[in-house]
Amino acid sequence: MKQLLQEATREFGEERCVGCIISIVTGKPKVTGFKKSGFGLQRVLPLDLIKSLAKMATDTEAEAVEIKERYRNCPGLYYRLNVDRGLENISLEEWEKLGEVKTHTLAYLNNQNVSREVDEIVKVLIGRPSHIYPLRHLGTWIISHTSGPLLIF
Repeated sequence: MKQLLQEATREFGEERCVGCIISIVTGKPKVTGFKKSGFGLQRVLPLDLIKSLAKMATDTEAEAVEIKERYRNCPGLYYRLNVDRGLENISLEEWEKLGEVKTHTLAYLNNQNVSREVDEIVKVLIGRPSHIYPLRHLGTWIISHTSGPLLIF
């Protein structure tokens, strides 16, 4: 998020206002556990590597929680759309499984809370945000309610 805000500020200036930030994710990561093997799994796949991969898979979720907490007093600013279940075993290269992706995505979008968030996002996209926030305030995490032009990420 910090990188996004830095790039947006560099590109558009710190006075440019943001209507909302939308994070579209490809599903919650699946963290796979490995059992210690008597056949020397450590020589093939070191435990440190396994731990690092598991940490990478969970870091994005932890960052999302942190961002949501930071912007909790900024209604309508941060949205994260992330299919809860079903996509963790489908890689981006597996286009032949688009039917499965569609099924899980539609189930996710049918959730009442998700549907409400999508409605809120649409309002911002058509130019009716409930609040807007200057980039200069978002980078320092100090939020001010002002009016001005709308920037969508």
